[in-house]
Amino acid sequence: MDKADALKTIAILTLAYPSAYEKYDEEKLNKIAELWQLMFADDRSEEVAAAVKSFIATDVKGFPPSIGQIKEQLSNLRTGENGELTEQEAWALVNKAIRNSGWGRYRKEFSELPPVIQRCIGDPRMLEAWGQMDTETVNSVVASNFMRGYRARAAHIREFEKLPSDVKALYAAVGEVFKLPEAYKEPDPLPALEFGSGSAPPVGFAEIRKKALEAGNRMLQKSAEEHRKTLLSAIGGGVE
Repeated sequence: MDKADALKTIAILTLAYPSAYEKYDEEKLNKIAELWQLMFADDRSEEVAAAVKSFIATDVKGFPPSIGQIKEQLSNLRTGENGELTEQEAWALVNKAIRNSGWGRYRKEFSELPPVIQRCIGDPRMLEAWGQMDTETVNSVVASNFMRGYRARAAHIREFEKLPSDVKALYAAVGEVFKLPEAYKEPDPLPALEFGSGSAPPVGFAEIRKKALEAGNRMLQKSAEEHRKTLLSAIGGGVE
């Protein structure tokens, strides 16, 4: 939103709430418009205007909106537009993934979930663990804990999206400084080498095999030599 659109927004508010703005002169109104321009610099003017009109249409208290209230109204308008899931809808996706996570398919099921749900679950192996619990526990305890965590995370995301881009960038910079190590990820299993399968051996296998055979041959030769000496000593033939 630019300065001209911010001035139009303040003009709408002065018409809707004349008593609240009658004490402000033109210079003061310009300062207010500059603040609105700054706080809504990353938002489209059409969206801000829609949020202001929506607030005015539903206001029953008669007080002009603060910037935070319009940010909240914008967030509410965008919720459906961005396809944000309710906690019940999110759990339905998780429950389906749990049912399909058997036989080692939990990684695939986890990868197909929305990122916000993935962050709530944390580890793909949780799907497999939940799948091994009884249905009643999953649908009560696990479901309740997940929906509580999802509700809090979704609210955090909505609050973060209200911030100006420069503040978001500051949060990101601070986050990089205090970033924790990534959570452990279970490595993919190595392919099994079957006789006659034609699978390539691991790197360095030939050299390791050669050294092992040489060491084995040396041990056999040493054992045979010691056995020969023992026999010669036993028959009194001495040792050559």
